[in-house]
Amino acid sequence: MIGIINMLPSRAFFINIGAVAAAAVMITLIMIEYKLTLRALTAFAVSATAILTSGTGGQIARKLTYGGWLDPAQFFGRFFEYEGTHYIGVVLWIMLLTPILWRLIMRRDKGMFARGGIFRHMGIMSVYAVIQGFFGRMGCLSAGCCHGKSYYGAFAVPCAHLDYPVMPAVQTELVLLAMTTALVIYAYIRKRNTAPVLCIGYGISVFVAEFMYERIGTVAIFGLTLIQLLALALIATGVVYVEKYK
Repeated sequence: MIGIINMLPSRAFFINIGAVAAAAVMITLIMIEYKLTLRALTAFAVSATAILTSGTGGQIARKLTYGGWLDPAQFFGRFFEYEGTHYIGVVLWIMLLTPILWRLIMRRDKGMFARGGIFRHMGIMSVYAVIQGFFGRMGCLSAGCCHGKSYYGAFAVPCAHLDYPVMPAVQTELVLLAMTTALVIYAYIRKRNTAPVLCIGYGISVFVAEFMYERIGTVAIFGLTLIQLLALALIATGVVYVEKYK
């Protein structure tokens, strides 16, 4: 299996292809949903704002994970560097900021940009987030930058750049993300409430896989890492959206 992993393209390839693919899908869905209208441009502006600032959410997640709140200098230092951020913060940022921006801009609109508009737009953002998340983890698999704890039991897997087997953390998350991706796309095509599918599915994927990851120097509260607590926050957001966007 290590031979297959070593044959995978580089991490940068997966990150870049994920960003391009997710953005292309998002733009295409906006054009299909809103046609060539001012509303399409506005929807794109809302999406672009949430996406371009989402690295902040990922950086906050990373700094909280390593106890950054205990040291203000560490928390605010190198704040806008994307490298090393965690995507759970990116997803949570996008799924919380998008409806806020939408409501601020479209608050007086009684037509497409009222309840139905935000419903579909959250679906578009869900498709974007899950596609990029899946490709991002493929990059981690190829690079070995994120990997499971040292493990020699059943289901142990090799990892790039390591000479010992590890728990299948990345593989488990990829399987769960693939299922989440399929459900998100299906929900969007069927015009169902897509946001909860993304929030709950992605949250569960991260929460479960996190038990297997090697996390040295991370903060744990009641046996859960900060990443798992953020995953629970994302799941809770999805539960709220079940009722919010019926």
